[in-house]
Amino acid sequence: MDQINRRFTVMSTRNFDVIVIGSGSAGLTAATVAAKLGLKTLLVEKSAYFGGTSAWSGGNCWIPANASMKEMGLSDSIAEADRYATGVLGNHMQRGLFDVFLRNCNAMIDFLAERTHVRFAPLPVPDWFPNNDGAKMGGRALAPLDFDGRELGLANLRVIQPPLASFNAPMGMMISLADLPHVTGLFRSLKSFSHIAGIACRYATDRLRFGRGARLTMGNALVGRLLKSAADAGVTLWNDTPASELVREGGRVSGVVINRGGETMTVKVSRGVILASGGGAANPALRKRHADGSSVMTLVAPGNVGDGLRMAETLGGVVTHEAAQPFVWAVLSSVPGSDSPQDRCLHFLDMGKPGRLIVDPAGKRFGNEATPMFPTAMSKAGVQTGWLIADDRSLRIYGMGLVWPHAFNLSVLKRRGYVLSAPTLEELAERIGVDAMTLGSTVERFNRFAERGEDADFNRGATPLDLAGGDFEHTPNASLGSLRKAPFHAIKIDLGNIGETSGLRVDNKARVLDSQLAPIIGLYACGMDMASLWSGVPMGPGSNHAHNMTFAYIAARDLAEN
Repeated sequence: MDQINRRFTVMSTRNFDVIVIGSGSAGLTAATVAAKLGLKTLLVEKSAYFGGTSAWSGGNCWIPANASMKEMGLSDSIAEADRYATGVLGNHMQRGLFDVFLRNCNAMIDFLAERTHVRFAPLPVPDWFPNNDGAKMGGRALAPLDFDGRELGLANLRVIQPPLASFNAPMGMMISLADLPHVTGLFRSLKSFSHIAGIACRYATDRLRFGRGARLTMGNALVGRLLKSAADAGVTLWNDTPASELVREGGRVSGVVINRGGETMTVKVSRGVILASGGGAANPALRKRHADGSSVMTLVAPGNVGDGLRMAETLGGVVTHEAAQPFVWAVLSSVPGSDSPQDRCLHFLDMGKPGRLIVDPAGKRFGNEATPMFPTAMSKAGVQTGWLIADDRSLRIYGMGLVWPHAFNLSVLKRRGYVLSAPTLEELAERIGVDAMTLGSTVERFNRFAERGEDADFNRGATPLDLAGGDFEHTPNASLGSLRKAPFHAIKIDLGNIGETSGLRVDNKARVLDSQLAPIIGLYACGMDMASLWSGVPMGPGSNHAHNMTFAYIAARDLAEN
């Protein structure tokens, strides 16, 4: 693996068969597959780190009728997945591209399993629209197995995008979904205490040796496995190498202008270029334009400012804005005054825990907080900001937002203005600017629902999907718990995004199309540079990675065959 680091600093050649721009799950998959198929491949990444937003994700991949389901005795079929997605997407179904996805998603997973270090295991998590025809209660979502980053070596481990402390790496110590019950049970069970103590000791040792944790989980595990696979396949990997321009000669894309070590140069390519630079969600101007002038918080890699889209448009590529939603909506929160991604939180795992609810600026609930589709409900209700409110017991057991379980960092976050607390709901209402009588009525009504285990307003906790994010030791409903124990705490939340749905129009080979729907020869797009197949309405956990990696695989195979 020492050869990876040498590739970061030594330019061996300026001629390749394929150049991939971007190093998230799409870019790394495209480069690995291309190299495995015999193509001399260069991957360039503009930032110091490989992995992009993918390294901050859960790393899951939604693959219908995958082989792991069959091994577990779970039934599924492509026809069922087709009915499910068609029902969910309706008029926004891109029939041709979806058929191509269904024909290739399992081939992609099998290729990686057989020829790379990428490994997945099925999750017992339902599709996100479990009542739709063709939905499955588990198995379609595949989670990357944890990865020992020590296999990458010191220098190469350090160039993987660091994980988000707010998502799965408190104090930088990475944890997986399987670790979460042990985190909440830290002081209630000797087994849980020993489990977390072992992870902490390993992390402390890794910090001394590597300067970061080497036990990689979730998105970092996926990126780590792909990075090792790419290097072992012979991909040349250059970080700190922004691409600025595509070169076209003789009617086809023939190279890329890059900056390497302060030197601007043109790298020639014989087969083609694959754009996987992450879309434009980190570009404030693009976000405002796609949100009708509204400012929208985002949690994507800072370099995802639309480089791939801009370069393709100069050659006639078309960015389409025809999705059902302009963004992949998410509930986010941020430390006031900070622009650091490490001070932002994606509220995905914590909204459905007992003892908490979400209200709008008027102090009223407006949706089922436990469902992954809550951000869509927030958008439809026209709620741009709101408040996630919990009692003291709930916050201390489960954590909330940037607050870690057991609230070790609560006092710091209160001083920074991230958490507002008060001894009574009335005083909390005053602190957050909400009508006290309305908030009190909302909480009392919710408490009655929680105590009988049924949410009469929004049916929270009524489906396996809701319960998956709750606490199964809590009765009578794993997702519903009353807010009784003072003090009470509030965190301001925003309707934000984890990516745009706008992107380049492509054909069934992932080739970028011009305004006449003709392919631009030698130019491909995948990941967030490609218009979203899901139109902002994900099918289940890992929909975006499935989209990213499948079309990356399709692009690489087409380049190898032509």
